[in-house]
Amino acid sequence: MSRLVTGTGVSTGGTTLTVSKAGAGSGTVMSAPAGISCGATCSASFTSGTSVTLTAAAAAGSTFTGWSGGGCTGTGSCTVTMNAATSVTATFMQSSFTLTVTKSGNGSGAVTSSPAGISCGATCSQAFTSGTVVTLTAAPSAGSTFTGWSGGGCTGTGTCTVAVNAATSVTATFILPSFALTVTKSGTGSGTVTSTPAGISCGATCSASFTSGTAVSLTAAPATGSTFAGWSGACTGTGACSVTMSAARAVTAIFATASTSFTDNPLVAQTTVVKAIHIVELRTAINAARTRNGLAASTWTDPTLTAGSTTLKVVHIAELRTALNQIYTKLGRTQPTYTDSALLAGQTVSKTAHVQELRTAVNALP
Repeated sequence: MSRLVTGTGVSTGGTTLTVSKAGAGSGTVMSAPAGISCGATCSASFTSGTSVTLTAAAAAGSTFTGWSGGGCTGTGSCTVTMNAATSVTATFMQSSFTLTVTKSGNGSGAVTSSPAGISCGATCSQAFTSGTVVTLTAAPSAGSTFTGWSGGGCTGTGTCTVAVNAATSVTATFILPSFALTVTKSGTGSGTVTSTPAGISCGATCSASFTSGTAVSLTAAPATGSTFAGWSGACTGTGACSVTMSAARAVTAIFATASTSFTDNPLVAQTTVVKAIHIVELRTAINAARTRNGLAASTWTDPTLTAGSTTLKVVHIAELRTALNQIYTKLGRTQPTYTDSALLAGQTVSKTAHVQELRTAVNALP
């Protein structure tokens, strides 16, 4: 007896798994079991029913941002059961890192970037794609100076170039410039000059630097036996000296020897009689001041005044005023003001005020 046996064939063919990479970054995808190494080999056949696990690895400077296709999502591993040809996409993006600019110092200015993104000013932080070379430029405001960079590998005062491969911070320093204020003392007397804000104590320290725009007040204090006769240079007069520092400045403080001793001092209006000795003493004091300040001695009407016999005249007062005013003019000072500014012979009577004003004015001179 014969038999007929019919066999059934079982297909052992595979199904194809294809990996595609997307995005501006780069990386590799590996499979387990082996077959895909994408990189180079991005498609492979697997026996139907095989569970294939795909793993993504981003290259340096890139980030793996997730899967699509094959039922895979997220950024973990991707597991595909091979029941049919399947395609999976792995997306890699270039990494981005934040570049932050900080400004320091007492000055002001702006920092800008190329490529654009930072305008600090207002925008002092910006994310740039990994590997981007960013050039920072500092521009000081009017009255300020840019003194340099720190951080990010930058130094000096030129542009700052940063390759952004990680979060990076750079500091730009702007300062207000400083200017020197120098005090010189002159005259036959002595004393000290101090400043507010502190810095000058002259005495010993007669020069100091102050930030641009600082208002410096100088105060003069005469030593015993001396008088403060006034300022020259950046200040004039005998009052307070205030200097705004927008450039290097120089001030001279003039100290005079203590006042000349005068007869009948002080003179009392309507009580003290003006005498020849009063005029003689003023002539001597004024000529001494003229000599100290580089002027020739004056000559006088009635050069010898005799008590009890020489009549005192308005010309005697007028000559003293003229001789004294010439000293003030040479020193660049405002001339004194006088009672009875116009003295008229035969009309103006000599007064104690005329003499006392001259005494005060000559004693204020160096």
